[in-house]
Amino acid sequence: DSSFDVSTWLSSGGAVSLAVRPDGTILAGGYLNGYSGPNAKRLVRLTTTGGLDPTFNSASAVVEGVRGIAVQPGGRILVSEYGGTVRRLEANGAVDLSFAARSIAGGIWQVAIEADGRILLGATRSSATAESTIARLTAAGATDPSVTAVPRKAGLVRALVPLTGGRMLVAGNFSFFGGVARPGLVRLNRDGSPDSGYSPPDTLASIRQLVPLPDGGCWVVS
Repeated sequence: DSSFDVSTWLSSGGAVSLAVRPDGTILAGGYLNGYSGPNAKRLVRLTTTGGLDPTFNSASAVVEGVRGIAVQPGGRILVSEYGGTVRRLEANGAVDLSFAARSIAGGIWQVAIEADGRILLGATRSSATAESTIARLTAAGATDPSVTAVPRKAGLVRALVPLTGGRMLVAGNFSFFGGVARPGLVRLNRDGSPDSGYSPPDTLASIRQLVPLPDGGCWVVS
């Protein structure tokens, strides 16, 4: 699409996560090193034609490169950073001081919002600790203990898609999940246990992204 052009402000670095807002503007996160303009740092907002939106400034709110982005109803923005922290920003990019930043050692790769407003986090761990590879928070950021069955060392979670009834699709780099052979893709019940009624192909050992479709299916990006 020749009408969409980011070359006017970005010369190096790149976005690893995108989120389209209801008004068509785009949030882009990553390591945006070669930018022009004081407001762009690790997270920017683009116009519908790819231009940098100067009214959005996340420079003081986002500390490290951004891996995941999710927009809550009302416009607030959840971001997961390379260092393992998830923060919430106001719609203009300022830090939301009412939300306590949460961290998981090893890194939070993805953040997603369920239909009831609760927040899902997908992480990778280097060792078994009290944290899981999947966590659920309330809409305000408090720990939701309803995820109890997720193993502590499932591997790298790269993609999360919330489903009806609290279930979720989880994709990434893993061979087993919860003791069940699920190479790269698993559907979990609300408590984090593998859904025995969902058995994807065993050829999807490494998945980078899931793109939901209106009919309930999804595109798989590997």
